[in-house]
Amino acid sequence: MQKMNLKAFRFLKRSKVVLPIILILGLSTTSARLANDEVQDRRTVLIIPYSPVDYRAVGGEFICTTCNISPGELSSKIRGAITTNTLLSIVDYYRIPAKIISETPRDGNPSDYMRMQNIIGSTSKWKRLLNYDRLYPRKILNVFSGAEHKFGSDCLNGGGGYPSNIHSYYKTIILDTDKFVAMTIKYHVGYVLFLNHFELNTRFRNCLDMYSTIYQRDFFLHYTLYDNGGLFLSGGTVGITCQDNSNDYKEVLEDNLEFLTDMVCSRVKKYLL
Repeated sequence: MQKMNLKAFRFLKRSKVVLPIILILGLSTTSARLANDEVQDRRTVLIIPYSPVDYRAVGGEFICTTCNISPGELSSKIRGAITTNTLLSIVDYYRIPAKIISETPRDGNPSDYMRMQNIIGSTSKWKRLLNYDRLYPRKILNVFSGAEHKFGSDCLNGGGGYPSNIHSYYKTIILDTDKFVAMTIKYHVGYVLFLNHFELNTRFRNCLDMYSTIYQRDFFLHYTLYDNGGLFLSGGTVGITCQDNSNDYKEVLEDNLEFLTDMVCSRVKKYLL
C-alpha cells in the first residue's frame, strides 16, 4: 500500500492565522468572555458517530477474508476509527474540546446515542464533493491522458468507473429541536458534529493490475454540523481514492481514514473558532 508522509500536511493544519479584524472586534469583550464559562461551552463539540446501518462497503469481503474477521467486525472497526480520528483531529490540531456521545445504556434506559437517533432523520441528494484527493503518485503524462491512465483501466468489463466530483450526500436533519437542545445542554456543548454516512468502494473492476491485486479504493464520509440551538452550519461529503495492494485492514485504514476526518475537521473549523 502506498504510504504517505503526513508531516507537511499536519504542519499546515497546525499553523494559525489570526485576522486583524477578529482582533479589532474582540478587544472590547475579550476579558469578559474569558471569565465566562459559556465561552468554553460554545467551543466544545459533541461528535455523533454514524449508525451501523449507514455503513456501506463494496469489496470489503477481500479485507474480511484476509484478516479473518466478519463484515460486522470490519464495520465496527471502521466506525470506531472514524469517530476516534475525528475527536483527535479536533482536539490535537485545533485545540478545541470535543466529546463523543455516550452509547452505553444506563439503568435499563436507552443510551444518549439512541435518544439522539430518535430525534433526527436524514435526507439525501446529489451534490459536488466538498473535498476530494487521490492518494497515489501522479505522473506528469497522466495529466494529459485519458481517464483510463489516470484512474486505471477497467480490466473486467471495459471502460468507465472512475470517480466523479458529484456524489450523494446524506444530511442529518433535526426532527425535535427541544430534545436536541436538551441534549446539548446536558453535554455542555456549543456544536454537534454528525458523522452521517461512510462508504468504502473497492474498484476491482477498474483496477491497475488484477494479477498483482493492485487496485483502487474510494472512501467517502458524510457529515453535518449544527450549533447547540439546532441551526445548520455546514455539511457535505468528502472523499479520497487510494491505491492498494494490501487487504490488511490496519494498513488499509491507517492513513486513509485520517485524511477523511482531517478533511471534515478542516471544513468545520471556521465555525468553531
